[in-house]
Amino acid sequence: MKNIIILSLLIGAIFPLTGHSQIFQEKLYQKYIAGKVDEWPVIIDEMVKSYNKTKNDRQLYNVLNAYYGYIGYCITFNKESLMYSYLEKGEEYIDFLIKKYPKWSEIYAMKAAWYGFRMSVAPYKAVYFGPKSFENINKAIELDKNSPFGYIEKANAEYHMPPVFGGSKQNALKYYRISILLFEKNNMVKSNWLYFNTLLNLAQTYEILDDLEGAMAVYKKILKLEPDFLLVKDMLYPQLLNRLKLKQQ
Repeated sequence: MKNIIILSLLIGAIFPLTGHSQIFQEKLYQKYIAGKVDEWPVIIDEMVKSYNKTKNDRQLYNVLNAYYGYIGYCITFNKESLMYSYLEKGEEYIDFLIKKYPKWSEIYAMKAAWYGFRMSVAPYKAVYFGPKSFENINKAIELDKNSPFGYIEKANAEYHMPPVFGGSKQNALKYYRISILLFEKNNMVKSNWLYFNTLLNLAQTYEILDDLEGAMAVYKKILKLEPDFLLVKDMLYPQLLNRLKLKQQ
């Protein structure tokens, strides 16, 4: 089962969340839980138009957040041809924000993710992109140990890196759990698609490690918090129930 790589907002202290930003985040979230991330580009276009009017850097970060989720969706579902314009433009935005805010932890986590995306579509470049990704992950965590985003990227890196190169699904579990705790500690749960996606990644990692009870606990948590999460309700949770039944026979 593929790990669904699908960053949000720990930066309220830097930029206040505008009404438009809240509306856009809610739209993205509703499409996410309905299994309609393929419809995100319409919302992303609205977000870019809003940013072009305001030139608000918080809104630009939110645009990047949406790019991040959509690119992850495209890679997961083998739709890479749809993502390249977002990948290229996103790199420009990331470099702009890093230059302007060199102490902004989340931007380094985003930069690490972009290196990860590049490796996903060009694995032969992993020798170059891999160290760059880890450098930015470590920078993100160093700048803010209370932000979940660096830990998400650390978990993703551990998950996808082959064991022969040091990757570990067990370490991925650890870092997904840390990021989830930080989302919850910082009250970043409500209508936050990335929080739920991180829970989903955690559950799927448990499944890959054949810890079905661990996965079941996470799926139950997801459905308690968001009963309408279509992917979990209609597919992943029922599939896991069947696996558990077969295992118990």
